[in-house]
Amino acid sequence: MKILNLYAQNSYVTTGFRDNNNDKYNNFGRLNQPSLSFWGMKKNQFSGINKACVKKFSAPIEKFNNILDLQTWAKLKRNEFINKNFKARRSETEHQRKEILEVWLDYLINENQEYTPVMGLMILAMLTKNLKPNNDNLPPILNKGVLADTVETVKDLEECDIEKIYLNKLQQYYLDDENAIETGNSETGWVIIPSRKNDPENFEANVEKLRTLSHKSWCTKALNARPYLSDGDFHIYLEKGEPKLGIRFKRDGVEEIQGEKNDGKIPIKYLDELKKHQQDCNLTFNNNAKTRLDDAKQLKLEIDKIKKEIGEDAIKNTDSEKILRYFGCNPQKTSDGKLIIDNYNQPTFVTYADLGIDENKMFKDIVKIKGDISFPSLNITDLGSLTEIGGNVYFGYSKIKDLGNLTVIGGNAIFSYSKIKDLGNLSKIGGNVVFINSEIESLGNVTEIDGDADFCCSNIKTLSKLKKIGKNAIFRYSLVEDLGELTKIGGNAIFTCSRIKSLNKLTEIDGNADFICSEVEDLGDLTKICGNVYVDNECKFRDCIDKVEVGGEVINK
Repeated sequence: MKILNLYAQNSYVTTGFRDNNNDKYNNFGRLNQPSLSFWGMKKNQFSGINKACVKKFSAPIEKFNNILDLQTWAKLKRNEFINKNFKARRSETEHQRKEILEVWLDYLINENQEYTPVMGLMILAMLTKNLKPNNDNLPPILNKGVLADTVETVKDLEECDIEKIYLNKLQQYYLDDENAIETGNSETGWVIIPSRKNDPENFEANVEKLRTLSHKSWCTKALNARPYLSDGDFHIYLEKGEPKLGIRFKRDGVEEIQGEKNDGKIPIKYLDELKKHQQDCNLTFNNNAKTRLDDAKQLKLEIDKIKKEIGEDAIKNTDSEKILRYFGCNPQKTSDGKLIIDNYNQPTFVTYADLGIDENKMFKDIVKIKGDISFPSLNITDLGSLTEIGGNVYFGYSKIKDLGNLTVIGGNAIFSYSKIKDLGNLSKIGGNVVFINSEIESLGNVTEIDGDADFCCSNIKTLSKLKKIGKNAIFRYSLVEDLGELTKIGGNAIFTCSRIKSLNKLTEIDGNADFICSEVEDLGDLTKICGNVYVDNECKFRDCIDKVEVGGEVINK
């Protein structure tokens, strides 16, 4: 491994980063002697991984005088990881996280002096970005050779996903042996990982191999790789480098079979591949696994029956009208050949994909859904021609990233935990709307919300063109600072612990108004509050409240 080059921006800097506490360096790693350089640096003075670090961590480069200052700053930032506790759902996970990270830290800080503090910081950020208190994820294991190869790849890059590069190279490393299929991103075939009993000398390496090749939804990606491989072998079927099937053995029999969903069901798509592998390896299935296999075989018969009833040509050509009618969606054709359906009904026991139906292609023909739809269970990534949903819609945990041509949602709209960042052409929501834990920052073209609007703990910063909220408006702990064009709130208005200072064009609140611990200092055009008004001693508009018609009482708490 070559030592990474640390170039200098100033004439007096000619050596690499100093890791000692030499007295001729001050607290920023700067020489205590006059120089001709000017205070402060700009982003264009950095390149490669140094620039990537500056951008990722918003490093205070205005305080830096040369590249050594960035390295000194990165060293302090890197060392913050030494005693940091990454909590998890289970104490066992926390223990494993600590053990794995200690190995990495020792290598990056003490054992390997070739990696600069900047590189070490970027690597540690990669290791820990998915370690959350509400999950049991573990950091990737340390493979020094793979890491060296990764560093050589990324050292000159200003934009890079170190984690993705490292994990891809790690996967290639574990597949690159005489018993594995070919390496690269197109490998398709079975990988057999022997148990402790069948390969005791390489048990630790096999545990890491299992963790590396496992699907992210499998427990072998985290805690259970070691205990499962202690019980028996593990077989993984890869399709173009992606894990699709996992077979867990207990002693010499198959104990469990999982697909990508990790739901205990054998994916019908890979049933034939599994049966072939069973014959090729003469596998014996334990009771639970045999039941799952029998269930999958029976389901395959049902699928074949449905496909026959719909018609092979209809499936092959994605005849949306015929398919949707078969599943009771009552499609009606518009003058331009598009479809209006009552509800987007699902097959009862299988998915459209199991039937060989391209769900995205079929969905593109739909212009209106009269009823409800929940996207998390669907494979849909594009709303196509859809302009209106008459009922409730749930986007959370779905593959939908934008709303396309959608203009109206007639019922409730739940955007929590969705990938949607922009409401696009949406102009009306007929029910309640929830944005908690969504990435949406603006209401865009939405002018009307007929139900409750809950902005609490959301990323919504501006109401944009919104003029009416039909029921309750909750701004508690929201990022909204300005009500914009909003003129009416049809229910209660909660401004407690909000950032709003002026009510702007708001003229009417039909319920109670809670201003306790609020920043509101200007009532704007407000003329009427139908319910009670709650204020405290810190209220900044007390002298103006007499100008507003209050249907209830003004209560000081």
